[in-house]
Formats: sequence, C-alpha cells, structure tokens
Amino acid sequence: MKNNQPIRLGLEEINRFQIDMRNKNRILLPEFGILNAVDEEIRTRMVRGLPYRLTEGRIVLLLKGEGIMHVRLQTFHVKAPAVVILSPGVIAQIEDKSKAEQVRFLVFQNDFICEPKPSDLLQKYLNGMLNVFLPLKEEEALCVEQYYQTIWQTLQTKGWQREVIRHLVFGLFHYLSCLLQEQMLYEEKHQSRQEQVFNQFIQLVNQHASQERNVSFYADKLCLTPRYLNSLIRQASNRTVMDWINEAVIIEAKVLLKYSNKLIYQIADELNFPNTSFFCKFFKRMTGMTPLAYQKS
Repeated sequence: MKNNQPIRLGLEEINRFQIDMRNKNRILLPEFGILNAVDEEIRTRMVRGLPYRLTEGRIVLLLKGEGIMHVRLQTFHVKAPAVVILSPGVIAQIEDKSKAEQVRFLVFQNDFICEPKPSDLLQKYLNGMLNVFLPLKEEEALCVEQYYQTIWQTLQTKGWQREVIRHLVFGLFHYLSCLLQEQMLYEEKHQSRQEQVFNQFIQLVNQHASQERNVSFYADKLCLTPRYLNSLIRQASNRTVMDWINEAVIIEAKVLLKYSNKLIYQIADELNFPNTSFFCKFFKRMTGMTPLAYQKS
C-alpha cells in the first residue's frame, strides 16, 4: 500500500523539518508554539485544498485578510478581525483562494493546558468539541493581540517560563469564553428553531458519525422523533439527516485512506462497517471511486 504521511503542521512533525525552530517569526517548543507570521519555510509545508488532521489544537488570530476553512462539516468564511479556535484531532481544509495576509497562531498540546478545574470552554476544547469562528470588534482584536504579544515577549526572557505562559493561555481562553458567551446569547435570540436544532445536530454528527449512523440515535440525543428531526434538518439545510451523516463518514474515510498506513479492511472496521465489502460499496456510491482507486489517485 502507498505509504502516505499525514499533512500536518503539528509541533512534533515540524520538529523533524530542517527549519529554525526559533526566529523572528516563530518560537516552537516541544509542547507549545507561537507564530507571528507564516513565512516561506512554513508556507511550503502547508497544503491548501486538501484535508489534514491537526495534531494539536490552536488559536488562530486573523488581523488582516480573509479565508475559507472547512472544519469537519462546518464551513467558516473568516474575515479579519477574527479568532478561530480548533480542537486537537479535527480535520481541517483551507481553500486555495484564502488570503490571510496577517495571522497569528498559538499551538499547544493538551497536557500543556490541563488544569484541575478547567473552564467550560477549555473543557470542550480538551474534549475535541470546540471548533468555532469568532468575529471580533477592533478593541477585542487588540486585546487578543496583546495576549499574543505578552506571550511572545515572555518567551524572549532567559529560561523557559512555562507556568507564566500557561497562565497567559488560560487568561486568553477565559477572555474568549466571555466573548463566545455573548455571541451565543445573540445567536439564541436570532436563530430559528430549525437553526438551533441543526447546529446541535452537526455537533453530534461530528462526535459520533464514525460509529453511529442510525437516525434514531441522533433523534434520541435531541429528544425528538426521527421523522421530526429529519424534517427540521431538511428545512434548515435542504439536506437529510443521512446526507450529513454520510458526508461526515466520507470525510473521515478519505483522510484515513490518503494519510494513514491502515489497510482498507482496518479502515472499514474503524468506521464501524460490518465488513470490507459493505464499506467499499458505500464509498463507491458516495464518491464514484473505489477506496483503492481513491487511495492511489
């Protein structure tokens, strides 16, 4: 089988590249990293238009420009100023036409930001359930940028100020949590019933689709009948419940086929198909290609 490596920009993977881990644009350590700009060395290792899995999560601050990002089943059209928070392990894809002219990154392993009593926002992040786009006002963007600058300046001091950096990151999470709460309250007031159910449903699909493909499972989670759930989802998106579930499974299958060393029968098993033949028929019906043909394409 073709031995493709995942397209990632995780700290461990970058550490294997022959680049400076510390320069005027970035400081990359084993469990934490900050990038004030994406220079040519990093840019050549970023593949736009293809899905990749994040090794660690990250907080992305867009100060100038815009971009289109697909994260699991959600599409974010991000315009500056804005923050994107991505949990570790998610599948992300950046479109070719994205033009992020001024962007900052914070990247960190989960162990780096674990604490005994994490905030709700941090807990969702650690559990792989936080993938949000948060538009910012100018004063809010300035405040977030000051966190980045303080972290950067602290890293210039002698020695590795681990605990100081950790608490600065905690402070940033708490600040973003307040902003996110305001956004959620606004959306709750202005969203229709269909939109609210749809957003909750997509979160459930992102968490469970690789194992659960029965409409009644999602209906039970949302305390609705399968028929009513399907009606609401169709009204909100012009697609059925199974359309969304199948898309989530196909996205995961494509990543595993292209960027893992697993055999097709192992992928079928991981995605909870009864056998390899069933998985191959499903994949071809959804994509027009067999898993093997896609893997070699």
